[in-house]
Amino acid sequence: MAQIRRGRDEEELRLRAASGHGGGRSRGPSRPLGPCAAAPAAQASPGDAAHGPGSPLALGQEAGAPRLSSRRSRVSPSKRTFAPAGQSTQLIVGASPESDDQILRLSWALYEKYDLKRIFFSAYMPMLEDDRLPEPGTPVPLRREHRLYQADWLMRYYDFKPGELTSTEEPWLDLDLDPKLAWALRHIGLFPVEVNEAPLETLLRVPGIGPVGARRIVRARRSGILGFEDLGRLKVVLKRARPFLTCNGATARGLPLDADLIRRKAVEDARESSYNRARRQAEGQLSLF
Repeated sequence: MAQIRRGRDEEELRLRAASGHGGGRSRGPSRPLGPCAAAPAAQASPGDAAHGPGSPLALGQEAGAPRLSSRRSRVSPSKRTFAPAGQSTQLIVGASPESDDQILRLSWALYEKYDLKRIFFSAYMPMLEDDRLPEPGTPVPLRREHRLYQADWLMRYYDFKPGELTSTEEPWLDLDLDPKLAWALRHIGLFPVEVNEAPLETLLRVPGIGPVGARRIVRARRSGILGFEDLGRLKVVLKRARPFLTCNGATARGLPLDADLIRRKAVEDARESSYNRARRQAEGQLSLF
């Protein structure tokens, strides 16, 4: 992988020199695998003041398109001949004893150091007799694989850091909740968020609001004050987002902002979802091999 990175860097130098942009590298020197160093703080949005500069909701990102890293190549993939589509890798989950915290920190370091395009996760299917591997018949960790994909998505598109999703004290993702909702329930004191004032990066931390919905909210509120009916028209998943929001100071009817109640409702809804019914069936079938 290091050889691939060197090849891409050398080609980038040549392409940038040929286009008249000089021979300087577009990235800083490679960093060792491990926790990412803190990025320089950007100017905070006015809505961050409510949560303070050290708050997990006050990300300080420029309100355009928060991404994992600012150290991206300046050369278009269409001009490359060396691995133009970028590189990806795959991690097998459950074959060895690494925790989710270790896996997420490794994934973050691979994105940071090697500028990977994507990391895939694959649940290990115990089929071989080997003292170093789980015994045949051990349940296939499909739910864990799913949660790791969700956490990876949060790191790449929502600007979450590994230490916000897991920690050395709590090294495993919650299998009953998606990582974003689990994070919100652990930081319930930071909510509710005012829809008409919160910056983009804060809206992205609200369960039920994704990058598209957050940008729609930011655009729509330029034309007037938004209410919960407006959020429904903007395709925000109000079933998840409602307890975590206020609109012009008003809270929504229904589920209150109570971590225990929200958790119980989320677990009940997930248990009856088509995905979990299919997963339970698949896990039963895989255990027959």
